[in-house]
Amino acid sequence: MQHGTTAHGGAPEAVWGDELRELAERRRLVLEMGGADSVARQHANGRRTVRERIDRLCDDGSFAEVGGLTGRAEYGPDGRLIDFTPATVVFGEARVHDRPVVVTGYDFTVRGGASDASVGAKRWWADRMANELRVPSTLLQTNICSPIATNAIAGNIWDNFSSQSYKALPSVGTMQFRNPFSGAEFSYTLPGGGRGYTRPASLVSLWSTAPFLQNNAVGPFDPSPSVEARMGVFQKSIEQMLWPERREIDPLFTKLGITGPGIGKIQRTSEDSYIRVPRGYVPEGLGPLLGIGARLFPMFFRGGEVEIGPIPKGTPVSLFTSMELTGADLPEAQRKAHRERLLKFFKQATRELKRGTDIFSDRNLQESMLQMSKCPDLVINKGHYFGTDLFAEKDEPGLTDAEKTDLIAFLKRM
Repeated sequence: MQHGTTAHGGAPEAVWGDELRELAERRRLVLEMGGADSVARQHANGRRTVRERIDRLCDDGSFAEVGGLTGRAEYGPDGRLIDFTPATVVFGEARVHDRPVVVTGYDFTVRGGASDASVGAKRWWADRMANELRVPSTLLQTNICSPIATNAIAGNIWDNFSSQSYKALPSVGTMQFRNPFSGAEFSYTLPGGGRGYTRPASLVSLWSTAPFLQNNAVGPFDPSPSVEARMGVFQKSIEQMLWPERREIDPLFTKLGITGPGIGKIQRTSEDSYIRVPRGYVPEGLGPLLGIGARLFPMFFRGGEVEIGPIPKGTPVSLFTSMELTGADLPEAQRKAHRERLLKFFKQATRELKRGTDIFSDRNLQESMLQMSKCPDLVINKGHYFGTDLFAEKDEPGLTDAEKTDLIAFLKRM
């Protein structure tokens, strides 16, 4: 086919003239949004339109809108377009500080930003596009317990909801974690098979979704749904995001004078505690071990239930909640090695119990439990250091205090 012709041999304008003119008219009306009066009302209220906000957020010329011509159209008897109301959702791909992002915003000049059932899927497409942008944990430096979850790997509960290309993804690399007992750094290679990535979070109504990060660990919690409460939590949370030194820090790091990236809060028991598991809730694969366990470790059983404790005050909670017992999600080669570590741990625990040792206060046993953890990353509110001096992948300094304050004011309008 020659350039500038259609399959029928004519110029596109001659064959598709009416359709091309309608698309051009739709584009004109989309850029007018809700009309001059609605735009003026938005400006009079001290607010920018969604397209003005996107222009200010994104790198110059980088925004490529997706589905920009969708909306509700009205046609006359002759089939020509006589009226068109744009969709309230505006989204597309862009770059911010030269990093790829998916940008979504609501146009409040059109029906006050209310969703239109006929185009409501646009925001879900934005989520799908963001999913494809997968951000590696090695860049975010946030807690990895959520990104390395096993739900969507091969043979697990969400197997059918993840692609083969996802399952074939290699490891995203190695990260540095902090030992919860000594504060020392140690290296950890993230597993492959799709794990180790985080979906970019939406900035829509960011003021209402604090505290931040996937585990809601940055910022305070307030159960009140009032706008005043949400704004208060947003302000404190976003300040912790942009000034990481304001985040809660585990006493261990304060005591040892450890500062910089990777430190933060470790969830620890606030009192001497017990873990009680009724017999019916013991995982199926561990059921046959109950009888043997009751004979070898009678101190861990009471009234037919598993009772582990007392666990001393100050013990990292994740030592127990993330401990890998069965190794079911591990590759076969790693599963054998894990079973050997588990057997070594139980032998070690048995030996110490016979000596009368408080095993949950024993440093060697605690270190063994950390080595058998599904997620040995115990600092929950670290990372996402973008815009700060702690962000390592940049040559320039972080934002100034004034720039951070301006950014917060901007984000409140999202």
